[in-house]
Amino acid sequence: HEGAYLGLQYREQTGPVQIEGRKLSGYAAVFNEVSHRTPFGPERIHPQAFSQDPFDNVVALYNHDKNIVLGSVRSGTLKVWTDQKGLRYEIDPLPETRADVREAISRRDVWGSSFGFLPRLDQVKWEKVPPHGDIATIMRAQVLDLGPVLRPAYSGTTAEVRQFNARAEALKLRYPPGYLERGA
Repeated sequence: HEGAYLGLQYREQTGPVQIEGRKLSGYAAVFNEVSHRTPFGPERIHPQAFSQDPFDNVVALYNHDKNIVLGSVRSGTLKVWTDQKGLRYEIDPLPETRADVREAISRRDVWGSSFGFLPRLDQVKWEKVPPHGDIATIMRAQVLDLGPVLRPAYSGTTAEVRQFNARAEALKLRYPPGYLERGA
């Protein structure tokens, strides 16, 4: 299935989510950090994984909840980019109606970030890497959403992981018709 995407995946990163005035920022993914609890077993994100798909339709959601939109690239309230460390985002301004989110981050009740993505089936590379054994490296993925999460799945300094099985019907409700077929 060349060019096919696997189902919608979520990865959670424990690391500081920062708030400064009405700006919220953080890393949704950290490159080359090995995570152990994924659908593939140990996994990492390649530094070029996001370089081929534009971030034009990415939205910032709180806890991946489509009812709590914090910003979008399309509206200009969300910036998404990669740097040497990983996939970074900045929401500016954080909506005034989301004072609850701002307060939870300021108090450090919320400390991690996450991103929802579609990994390319033909772009997952397997290799043996001591001491982890076989590791899946995500070479290419399309980012759909990202943002702060209440409770990262696991504590620690590596990119943390949790998968949610998403059926096609759920994806159709979450994204506009035809959105998931673009670029496949």
